[in-house]
Amino acid sequence: MAQTYQQPEFELTYFDGRGLAETSRLIFEYTRTPYVDKRFPLEIIDFNKRKFKREEFDKAKAEGALDLSLGKVPFLKTEGITLSQSKSIERFLAKKLECLGSSDLEAALIDAFCEHIRDVKTSYQPYRQLEGEAKQKGFEKFFGDELPTKLQALEKTLAPADKWVIGNSASLADITLFSLVEFFDDKSKIVEILGSNPKLFASYQNFSTLPQITEWVNNRPATLF
Repeated sequence: MAQTYQQPEFELTYFDGRGLAETSRLIFEYTRTPYVDKRFPLEIIDFNKRKFKREEFDKAKAEGALDLSLGKVPFLKTEGITLSQSKSIERFLAKKLECLGSSDLEAALIDAFCEHIRDVKTSYQPYRQLEGEAKQKGFEKFFGDELPTKLQALEKTLAPADKWVIGNSASLADITLFSLVEFFDDKSKIVEILGSNPKLFASYQNFSTLPQITEWVNNRPATLF
């Protein structure tokens, strides 16, 4: 008798890059959950000025295929619905795939931690938009002062732990911290800064060395962002 294969329950659509979809992909990979990883081709003309060539995306948008996500990506298709907004997708998947701790209180602490990480990313964005010497000086200020200060403050909010940010298993908090490291253009700088924060660094090391995460990082499509 021929073996039958069940269609994956989830279809995630984004551009061919890590960007706003990578945390959701990491949730799938960490939990070993099958999913369809649909990617629109994207040619970067000028990243800082948001100039791209994206013919398949533009065609799909013009034809109304993106109406349920307000013409934006990423979006997730599951259970007959289309869910948009990257953070909403992440929280939905984390709850559905049991990555939000073991209690409502842990779930709230994990959510708060993820919002702190979002604040760190937001504070970095203005420096990315600068050019030339101003950009170099901005990066020196951010990595030399702002980022260490923000991570030290975040470290102080965490309870003593020897493996994960919150609770007894990896959660959306650990996945989001891992994504933060990958968010920066120079990963080595943030890893070095993390090294001064034992609880954060332990989470990063423990999550990054999980077999399924190592496999994903080594074999995922090579992209520019």
